[in-house]
Amino acid sequence: MAEKNTDRVLDLILNQLEKLNNNQERLSEEIQKTNVELTKISGLKHAISDFKEWKDGIDKAVNADDLIKIKEFYTKHQDVDDNITDLFLITTELRNEIDDYKKFKTKTMTIIAVISFLFATAMTILGIVVK
Repeated sequence: MAEKNTDRVLDLILNQLEKLNNNQERLSEEIQKTNVELTKISGLKHAISDFKEWKDGIDKAVNADDLIKIKEFYTKHQDVDDNITDLFLITTELRNEIDDYKKFKTKTMTIIAVISFLFATAMTILGIVVK
């Protein structure tokens, strides 16, 4: 009977040791997860610190009012670029019209010259025939 009690006590101790071992393993896993999370948080902390340093550097170089002025300047000159493009298109159209007028003038002058030549020739022939 004493042996049964000893075996029972040993079984209880063994069960408790197994439970303690399982609990220790779970705690170890939780500690590892916590360490991973802490590492991530530390990385984010460094990234935020770097971002703050970058932002402070930008603020020292250009303040918000300067950025607004730069934007307004760019927007204003973008309108000028659009106007230049429009003027270029208008100029191209006007050049085409001027070329058309020059061609028309050349044709008209040629026709007038031919008609004048024919008229002078007809008058000459008529002057010879009438004499």
